[in-house]
Amino acid sequence: MSDSRRMDATRPSLGRRFKEIVFGDRRRDRRNAATVLIWTAIWAFAITTTMRTIRAGYAEGDLAWGLVALTAVITVATLAAYVRFIRDADEMIRRVYVNALAFGFAAGVVFSAANGIASAMGGPAYGTNEMVVVMCLAYAGKLLWNLWRTR
Repeated sequence: MSDSRRMDATRPSLGRRFKEIVFGDRRRDRRNAATVLIWTAIWAFAITTTMRTIRAGYAEGDLAWGLVALTAVITVATLAAYVRFIRDADEMIRRVYVNALAFGFAAGVVFSAANGIASAMGGPAYGTNEMVVVMCLAYAGKLLWNLWRTR
């Protein structure tokens, strides 16, 4: 067997390396990351369903407030799962995710300040939904960039 084949045989596959970089190489990190992904999917479904239900007029009064409260509880559970993932992660994974989180927060602050100035000058005034989208896209983009750099 040639040396290059021997090196390739001992080298983990690209998929395995990606999984280790994104979720960590410890079982606990992978379990916590899976929990975050599940709660994030539930949160996205809850927020979308609640907004559509209320806007369509299917829920009014106490039912609408109940949906809002349920969505808030799901949001807190999602954040708790994310905090647990960050706290339990190894140093490299923690650094990658916290750096992306800080970047997303900063993008939201910049967007919010620029939006306030632009709307005062007569430009369009964007709301909280748009700010959240900017923050999430900035976070996701920076996270992918950080993960690509650490591969």
